[in-house]
Amino acid sequence: MNNPPIRGEEFITISRSEMQKIGLVLSGGGGKGPYEIGVWRAMEQLGLAKDIVAVSGTSVGALNAALFAQGDLAKAEEAWLNMSPSDVLSIDLKHILILLAKRGFKPSPMAIATITAIAMHGVFSRKGLLRIIRDYLDVDKVKQRGMPYYACATQLPFFKAEYFSMQEYQQKNIEDILLASSAIPGVFPIQEVEGSDYWDGFIKDNTPIKPVVEEGCNIIIAVMLSRSDLLPVEQYPNCKIIPIYPQEDPGAALNFNNSADKMQKGYDDAMRVLVPVFDLVETNYQYSIEQLKYKKQQQVLEQKNEESKRVDLALEKSKLDLLEELNKW
Repeated sequence: MNNPPIRGEEFITISRSEMQKIGLVLSGGGGKGPYEIGVWRAMEQLGLAKDIVAVSGTSVGALNAALFAQGDLAKAEEAWLNMSPSDVLSIDLKHILILLAKRGFKPSPMAIATITAIAMHGVFSRKGLLRIIRDYLDVDKVKQRGMPYYACATQLPFFKAEYFSMQEYQQKNIEDILLASSAIPGVFPIQEVEGSDYWDGFIKDNTPIKPVVEEGCNIIIAVMLSRSDLLPVEQYPNCKIIPIYPQEDPGAALNFNNSADKMQKGYDDAMRVLVPVFDLVETNYQYSIEQLKYKKQQQVLEQKNEESKRVDLALEKSKLDLLEELNKW
């Protein structure tokens, strides 16, 4: 499989003085959502989560954005680890594409790739999503923290991306917006929010960078759930966009049950990308213990590899010396 054209390691190191505002963007991707929670854990351990000033998301990314704005990582992990089979639905890719065509909308290759990924991994049922929201999202706590967070949905009939500023809404509207952001055509009914109709945000913007840029963020961490997704970096020339792509497919088809494994993959990929990118060198910046530990682990691994090579070379030399002695006999 070809690697994505934009990779985290291609970005230059970002110094502490440049870190004016960091935004977090969480893509949609159905049952692959736990991957984003794993990225969050890595950010916490690297001391970066506290520097996030705004977050946005589409579909399952919108749900995770709300959980991030709440600031309770343990609760977010619990939400994903306590999934039940009744929370999940499989979907029909062909039916979705036919329905979109009947509406006069031709999906972009990126949208088709997103639909395909969602079809492979399943989605929340409406009842399942509402259960997660009501059991694990404390709207009052989110409002008290005050972090701007956004959800993207596609407004009908004009197929226009709308970015809801969630801090402006109360519980009922927040539920409706999160349902709208994940209302996949042909799977769920059109969702109404304040008198307007909406479908899933992935149709127009599966990685909603725009709202966090409008919040003044100049550094964007974008968590992708599909290796085929591209980022519109050319639209944001004044921002440094740091994508985190899954190095492995985060989860088997229609499997919501291995959330812990998906979280671990998100954690590993985030550490691989973020540690070198945020290699902050100012003397007044204290590296987090986890960052130093991760660097040390990498150094130890490299040392072991070098030692293994030296042992292999020594063994090879011993074999050659022995053969030379045998030949003398």
